[in-house]
Amino acid sequence: MKKLLLLFCSYVALNATAVDFNIIIEDNFNNALFSVTQDNDEHISAVGFTRVRRASHSEEVYTNAFDYLHDNNKVTGEQIRMIQINSEAHITKDINFKLHQFNRATSILSTSNNDYYIGGYTLDGQLILSRLQQNGTQVFQTLFGTKNYDRMHQLVQLRDGGVLAVGSSITSRSFNDPMFSGGLGLNDIYLTRFSREGKLLWTKKYGTSDDDNGISAVEANDGSIMVIASTAKGKNKNIILLRISEEGDKIWMKKYKREGVYEAHSIIKLKNNTFLANISMKKDTKQLSRLVIFDIQKNILRDVELISDEGFILNDIKEHANGDFSAAAQMQKNGTIDAVALHFNSRLEILWQKIFTDDNYNTFNALSILRSGDLVFVGTHPKHQNEVSNMWIVKLDIDGEVVMLNANYASLYKSLQKEFKHEMLNHGLKISPSLRIHFSSNALKFKQGVFTLTSYQKEFLKNFSPRLMKVLRPYKNIIHSLNVDGHSSKEWNTNSTIDTRYLNNSKLSSKRAHSVHEFVYLHVEENDKKWLRKISQADANSYKKQLKEKSLNRDAREVSFEIELKKDVKKN
Repeated sequence: MKKLLLLFCSYVALNATAVDFNIIIEDNFNNALFSVTQDNDEHISAVGFTRVRRASHSEEVYTNAFDYLHDNNKVTGEQIRMIQINSEAHITKDINFKLHQFNRATSILSTSNNDYYIGGYTLDGQLILSRLQQNGTQVFQTLFGTKNYDRMHQLVQLRDGGVLAVGSSITSRSFNDPMFSGGLGLNDIYLTRFSREGKLLWTKKYGTSDDDNGISAVEANDGSIMVIASTAKGKNKNIILLRISEEGDKIWMKKYKREGVYEAHSIIKLKNNTFLANISMKKDTKQLSRLVIFDIQKNILRDVELISDEGFILNDIKEHANGDFSAAAQMQKNGTIDAVALHFNSRLEILWQKIFTDDNYNTFNALSILRSGDLVFVGTHPKHQNEVSNMWIVKLDIDGEVVMLNANYASLYKSLQKEFKHEMLNHGLKISPSLRIHFSSNALKFKQGVFTLTSYQKEFLKNFSPRLMKVLRPYKNIIHSLNVDGHSSKEWNTNSTIDTRYLNNSKLSSKRAHSVHEFVYLHVEENDKKWLRKISQADANSYKKQLKEKSLNRDAREVSFEIELKKDVKKN
């Protein structure tokens, strides 16, 4: 079996004192990132490809320029590349995979023990699965596939620790093919399941008599697997939804019957065990996105066309704990393509979109929701005044703003994490890189309609308050404010008017914020009290500010702290 050679490249962060978390990794040739994940140590890892030039040892003398260019193309091509960055936006690992064939990665997954699965394909049609330890040591790797031309679109992590490779394969044109389950088109849906040790458990094809391509899949609660695929016949393109068993047996297949040109992009499982299919359609001259929710018995529950002044395609979408969604997208306008980040509520209404405009081509290919609630997007970005595209990593907060993470942010964030490591592990304390601290464990939440502190909350804050001041003291000169924000749920009597509900929640969240603010103030040293009188305040958010971890915001009966640095500090 052929082996992968991993090259560890030394790399200096492009902008170690960057004001925001926006990294462009420049190179001399085209590069791109297609998938991103976060490990247990808060590292962000992304994979894609980088263009490389293989040394040519040919001593042949060329008399024809076309022969020279043909042979020269054989020594320039793509290789898998993995980029790992830490919470301070510094690149901690840069790995190139070297195969004899040129290749690219399409997926990266992180495991519970901080290993990585990386999936991709060679440009001559073989599929690649590799498992790496966090330090880059290879656990196993395999090249697999059929004798035909294969492509991998996605790796899916399964609950048994194994993975499913989703892609396509040129049809064998024979029903005697033991892995074949119907269809004689140009391409068939091609799925392969592996154990966590890398053992191939089964490999099968599915499809129709048309041209079918497996795009994405997800595991249901019962262990069956839902697959989304694209299918083409002539000028018409459409969508296939497929359900198979754990052993790969087809349970049902359903065509999304619409006239026109439709493309499949991804599928995710929602928290209620229904499924969301992310597809696009061409309407007039615009590309529009549709989100289709269906259940395990193939019933279409919702079919929503996203309303936007400009058409866009969602390349990836993820669901938040509170039922909202974020998506990585691209928008074509005036001959250019812009990257777009979007956020939807649970009703699939767009709450905000952030467009990254450039004179050239840039796009977001994938995103991951981080444990802090922030969002990381990866894709491609053009080099300034150049046709070359580069790897691109951007972190946004839940409001769509690029996360500020200069040296001051990074240092304070790190200090807070170090001081409250125990509370983060055992008491539901969450600290985001944007310097927001909130208490999400049930024991620290307020009961419905209550603003007075419990004995448990008092005991926790009595320990928490002086330690928070100890962390903040060295940063006094750069801290602008410390806000104590109160939040409430939507559990008021729904028979009352929206005005009444809003005002009642505003009063309640204000009282909660003041209760916590007062207790913290009374349990710190006198010098800290003088400083707090200048910078601290209690704010009421009612339920206007949706908390990131709260399902439907019904359990958002808590208080959070937000540390704001001075504006002139952010710019340095």
